[in-house]
Amino acid sequence: MTAHQRSPRPKAAALPFAARWRSARPTLLAIFAVLFALVPLAAPPLAGMPQDQEQDEARRARQQGRILDYGTILARARKAVPGRVVDQNLQRRGDHYVYRLKILRPNGQVARVVVDAHSGRILSVKQRH
Repeated sequence: MTAHQRSPRPKAAALPFAARWRSARPTLLAIFAVLFALVPLAAPPLAGMPQDQEQDEARRARQQGRILDYGTILARARKAVPGRVVDQNLQRRGDHYVYRLKILRPNGQVARVVVDAHSGRILSVKQRH
């Protein structure tokens, strides 16, 4: 072999793992850096979400006496449908709020109860077998 000739570069499979890693590391680091920078763009922003606004509005409605407290709603729902509440949700319907409750009855059935948040009146009860 003369001074001007170089030995052919070994194929990637012939290189030891550490050598392959060293050659690929800058590219992989660049890819991870770009992906890491894009993560905040994919996640929904925490501030200013409509759900936060709805929660703040519901809290104000409770403080102003426009809706009943959850304890009162719970007592009325359990009186209508005895059992253990396994899920609850306060939703806005037009200009008023309703509580949607799932109650696990002693017999194992699940009842879906909708309660008017202002009056505490039971609007509907649906059984799910």
